[in-house]
Amino acid sequence: MGGALSAEADGDALPSTGKALSVKIQCSHDGSSFDVTELRGFAVTSDWTALHLYQAIELETGIHRQCQKLMFAGRQMEDDCTILSITRAKIEQLPERISLFLLVDKDSFPQKLGPFRPVRVPFEPRDFEIPKLTEQLRMQGFYWQMKTGVLEGYGLCAKAVCLTGQVSPASPVTQDAEQREAADIPADATEFAFSYPVADWERVETDAYAMGNWQTMNMLEGAASMKSFLSVGGYIYLGAEGQVVGVTTLGRPQEGDPGGMHFRNPERWNYEWTEILFQQGRFQNITIRSCVDLGAKMFCWLRPNEQLKLDDGTALDMQPEIPYGGFVYLFHEEVLSMDKQKLCLDRYFPLMHQQAVAKPTDHKGNIFRPFSLVDGDTSLLPGGAVVKGVPAGALGADSTDPQPLYEAENEDACSDDDFVMSTPGNSPLPDPKG
Repeated sequence: MGGALSAEADGDALPSTGKALSVKIQCSHDGSSFDVTELRGFAVTSDWTALHLYQAIELETGIHRQCQKLMFAGRQMEDDCTILSITRAKIEQLPERISLFLLVDKDSFPQKLGPFRPVRVPFEPRDFEIPKLTEQLRMQGFYWQMKTGVLEGYGLCAKAVCLTGQVSPASPVTQDAEQREAADIPADATEFAFSYPVADWERVETDAYAMGNWQTMNMLEGAASMKSFLSVGGYIYLGAEGQVVGVTTLGRPQEGDPGGMHFRNPERWNYEWTEILFQQGRFQNITIRSCVDLGAKMFCWLRPNEQLKLDDGTALDMQPEIPYGGFVYLFHEEVLSMDKQKLCLDRYFPLMHQQAVAKPTDHKGNIFRPFSLVDGDTSLLPGGAVVKGVPAGALGADSTDPQPLYEAENEDACSDDDFVMSTPGNSPLPDPKG
């Protein structure tokens, strides 16, 4: 599919040489078509490459360049191939209009999100210090705090005395008993909210010397899920008295596991919605490296049937369609940017109605699969990996078990089940995949 743009292709320098013409883009994925005649005031010419056309297609359709493939006469137009080259015609023979077919990779982010497997995190309710939940806090979200000493029993340590996490506005739990069991939702949960990664997630590290028994499966999987919750995010479930009754994080399903959370196709995001959520401090920086590589910068959880309102309480005429909630992704670090080339990729994924999909019962199917982070963290790796500060073999003879208790995401791949999360910090992130 389409590649990342070079500095020249993604900048202001679009070719002005060659023969001027228009390009009809025939979209194979939905049957629509449109003409590309110019971009940023530059007329299309026969010297434009696929990389230049990707930009114009992004602007028109919101389809990420990495998910685009252009075809002409049965041949794929490679990134650096010009319009003249793909037609194999002499410049004087070129017509004033040619047609290219657009094929779209609909199985990869950012054209697809999920599915994901919710996994219970072994935090205890007493581990969280939360405020008394008033109706205002339920509508605006709140912050929790945690003493880092609770991590030590699971082989984790933090270079801070206390961790702080931001929580989204709360929503009622509507799942039935079967759905709750499949999604690891506590039976006594009445409300839930999304907990974003903690501000100091980078300072949470694996420390084998802090764990009493590395050979216990529950300890290893507990450490992996805790690290995921703190660095990637997850859901906090609340009881009738506003107390924490359970916590989950989101993992990548194993092969053959359909996962418990599925999302509809992406919908284009409205800038007017961004302004309202920005005022509430809802957008967070992304921590999943494979998604940052594709240019995604910020994200936000939308609660089910959320209505976006102005300061005076008036609901906007146009609202995102999210009956079961969903996630928003922005492709620019400056949240309130007005650059159309940046805004065109902004999107949201509505969560689908949750089906009660049973988890695999075999051991392999229960392996927790976390995500690689933007700082290259690999401290929760398959069996045989070196844990920070621990010499090879120090974990015992079974530490190189060829069937690890949890698996880390392939750091170099950008698979179709990569999930995006974020941190409240504002550290600079890499440019889109180059």
